[in-house]
Amino acid sequence: RDRGRVVAFAPGARRITSRKASATELFTHGIYFLSQGKEMDTITESEVLNSFYPLRDDLTKAALAFYLAELLGYLVVDSQPNYSVFR
Repeated sequence: RDRGRVVAFAPGARRITSRKASATELFTHGIYFLSQGKEMDTITESEVLNSFYPLRDDLTKAALAFYLAELLGYLVVDSQPNYSVFR
């Protein structure tokens, strides 16, 4: 919330045995610990708070959520706090 939208790299998250894999899925609410890099932050630890599985089970809801996520991606500026969006 304080840093706005953050772009971060999660090394090894695509591996099947990775502990970060579930926390880096789209529409996952969690706690993320970041290490600041020169150009991009790195996710060092993560904890899933809510994975919103019912959203993924319904194709209509999932399509709408993907659309809204893409729209927000165009509207929200990186590293600029915007408390109304993150409420």
